[in-house]
Amino acid sequence: METLIFVEELGRNDAVVLRHSIDKLPITIGRGYDADVMIDDPHVAARHLKISQSTDGGLSATDLASLNGTYQIGNAKPITQIDLHGNEILRMGKTQLRIRLPGVAVAEELPIPKLTWDRHHWVFIGAVVMLIGYIALDSFLKAITTDATDIFFMPTVVFSIVLVWVLIWSLVCRTLNGYANFMAHGIVAFLGVPIFLFGTTITEYLNFAFDMAEYGWVSWLCLVALFSVIPFLNLRLTARLSRRMAATIAMFFVVTVAGGLEAYHYVRDANKPGLQSFDTTIKPSVFLVVKGLTLDQFVENATHLKAKADKD
Repeated sequence: METLIFVEELGRNDAVVLRHSIDKLPITIGRGYDADVMIDDPHVAARHLKISQSTDGGLSATDLASLNGTYQIGNAKPITQIDLHGNEILRMGKTQLRIRLPGVAVAEELPIPKLTWDRHHWVFIGAVVMLIGYIALDSFLKAITTDATDIFFMPTVVFSIVLVWVLIWSLVCRTLNGYANFMAHGIVAFLGVPIFLFGTTITEYLNFAFDMAEYGWVSWLCLVALFSVIPFLNLRLTARLSRRMAATIAMFFVVTVAGGLEAYHYVRDANKPGLQSFDTTIKPSVFLVVKGLTLDQFVENATHLKAKADKD
């Protein structure tokens, strides 16, 4: 039989997730088994909406006295009856519908996008090499022994943690969307972590150069914002969230984790009476911009501190 109308169920960004071909009018839409179009939504009535032909030959939608009502997107008030022209989006319960005639014009065919940089294997491999190389170099420069085990232990640990992170996001992405997107998630993480670590190195040099140890919270905020970019991009690759929503969730997650670690360190150090807070950052003197204490001033301060400790 000839199709008269299409009832489209819409998902995120008004994408069609299910399309029902209808060959008769009028029809009822609802959750009941006797409805012409069944909607699996607990917030939809058994017979929720009626689609019929109007007197002028068009289509109209009528709410069948449902508990939660029917709404047109963009209008806060529930509708009783509305004429349809093909572009109206109706919400019943938590389901969005659009009713269209067979002759409605569709958008032009989109070209298949070329493979972007965040999908190339060589970018992924380069990001992994960058991560391992950066941490290995940092471990080598800070090592007090020449034992290769000490140098490559930290790169192995960080690589394993980042790999688990990527696998988790890929699993979530596959569960929600049907595809893992492993390459893109891997590039985001394996490229983002060394950039974050490089940022920590820059903050260390700035703290040393300008004697900014007492303003460490500024560096902390900057690093939190920088690291938040990684879960932000993972969220954007996984779910169709707005940039603002993804940024809010990513920032909340990173601040919660970082705040938890800071609280743990605070509680741990609070149980150690007499523990002093000091900056252990030591860099070549050529990077020092702010003039520090002279040797005589340092010795004098140490003498006063010792005298005060002996008196107490």
